Amino acid sequence: MPRVHRTTDPLAVNAVLTSWIWAVAAVTVVLVATTLGQAVGALFGGCGWIGVSIPVHRPVWALVDQPTLDFARRTAAVGYWFGAVATATVLGSLTIAVVPRPRTVAAELAMVQTAWSAVVVGVAWMPLLDLEDGHPARWLSLHSLPEELLAIAPVVGAAVAVIPTLRLLAVARAGRTHLGRAARLGVVIVHFLLPAGAFLAVACLLAPRLPAVALIGATGPAASALAVAWFGFPPAHPWPLEPPGAAPILRATCAAILGLAVVWMTGRPTADGGAAGIVWRTPSARNNIRPWIEPTAVAGATIRPAPYPLESRARRPAPRDEGISVPSVRRARNTMTRPVGSPGCEPTSLREPRHPPTDAADAVARERRSS
Repeated sequence: MPRVHRTTDPLAVNAVLTSWIWAVAAVTVVLVATTLGQAVGALFGGCGWIGVSIPVHRPVWALVDQPTLDFARRTAAVGYWFGAVATATVLGSLTIAVVPRPRTVAAELAMVQTAWSAVVVGVAWMPLLDLEDGHPARWLSLHSLPEELLAIAPVVGAAVAVIPTLRLLAVARAGRTHLGRAARLGVVIVHFLLPAGAFLAVACLLAPRLPAVALIGATGPAASALAVAWFGFPPAHPWPLEPPGAAPILRATCAAILGLAVVWMTGRPTADGGAAGIVWRTPSARNNIRPWIEPTAVAGATIRPAPYPLESRARRPAPRDEGISVPSVRRARNTMTRPVGSPGCEPTSLREPRHPPTDAADAVARERRSS
């Protein structure tokens, strides 16, 4: 007969260590997956994918060239604006039920942490991280809808958080003969709340100004998980699970290091609360590169100069949809600079120029000052 392993106590040192390492890896997986989700939504809308920016302290962005100046208002842009949060919702809802895995405690903890990170980071946290230029917030602004609708995100996150919580408690009950209310609360706090709190602490340290509403939104899944642990008593996991050993912990560590390296290369913090990014295609005039993103060109791409002949070295604020008049956009094109969109379109990058302005740019600047 095959040897049957008794499921490990969820509060044992090896189980907790494996869970925490997978929590780090899961956050990076969610950040990358939500970026891919926005990129896929943008591709379906007719955009060209040119790069990514995957920071921890700001919303992730799939950098794209948009097909038209008014793309942001069109119905085709729905996937572009909601691809990230939709991907996180799918991860949180279906990861545990759909992804095949071996019957081990480490594999179950990896799936549970992935679903939990998707709920906290992708659904409840990220939509509230930027109330002016975040994905759902920007869409609401473009369509003149109240920003109070952003409260739907943490509510959805709290509802989906029930799924990973029930699976974690099922694994815990299989490892403990008596799993009382205090033990259930302890399992949720150790495996879910402590890693989530560490992530939020890191984000607060990296972000110069973090909206308090984002922190409040992140408490929605936490409250839901504690409520399930208080009232719920799910059946034990039906299959015996092999306890984590050195090999699963090593695999989790390698996954976490690889994920952190990807996030660091594509979204490490820069000066003034900005973030890095990479572009593998030269951006066009209709790119969506944010002012706080400092992209690095790879694979032969180039980064074009700033769209404005700036009169000082100070960073200009991001334009809103009231935008710039059409004649000024035409003048910007004539001087080989990138235009900011007309009313209703996405703002383009406002990065400072890497080289001194040209004579033509100086002429435009003088014309602006005289007008």
